[in-house]
Amino acid sequence: MATVGDWLELIGTLTTVYGLWFAWNRNSNRRLRRWISRRADWLANKVRHYSARLFPCLRRDAAVTVRAAEAIATAHAATVDVRSGIDPSRPLQIQIQMMSTQLVALSRDLQAFRQRVDDSQRNVRELAQSADAAAREAAHSAVSSLRDRSRVEAFTDLSIALVGILVTAAGITVGMIADGRFSWLPL
Repeated sequence: MATVGDWLELIGTLTTVYGLWFAWNRNSNRRLRRWISRRADWLANKVRHYSARLFPCLRRDAAVTVRAAEAIATAHAATVDVRSGIDPSRPLQIQIQMMSTQLVALSRDLQAFRQRVDDSQRNVRELAQSADAAAREAAHSAVSSLRDRSRVEAFTDLSIALVGILVTAAGITVGMIADGRFSWLPL
């Protein structure tokens, strides 16, 4: 019975050590895991290098295919011909009337353009406000989700150590029973 208690203490202690190491490794930016990964990569590269040198049949060739450029960019000069609609051969009074008619039309077009610009700015402001609200909501939900996950991970990390502590306590109890320290218990 004492041997069973000793074994339970040993298993519990080892489980506790493993649980604490697991929690530390998971929450310490995974330094140990990165170190082990780098050493494993280094070892794998060395094994690959020496095996390729010792066994030439294991060498691999690498072929790289590069395609030539298929498009040629060209640019041509643009010729712009602007006609005002005013006939210079007509009398000056008629030319002035034609210009005033065109100015009124341009003024209407400019007012319509300004109205479209104002509408576009209003739409952009509304979209920015809705995007801002959506981004705030998404950030809030992401932070709360991360907070919940971290609580679950913390419990998971320490649960292994807690189980180890319980097994150690059970081993100590069994050992004490076997030694007769709990003589009042019927066995």
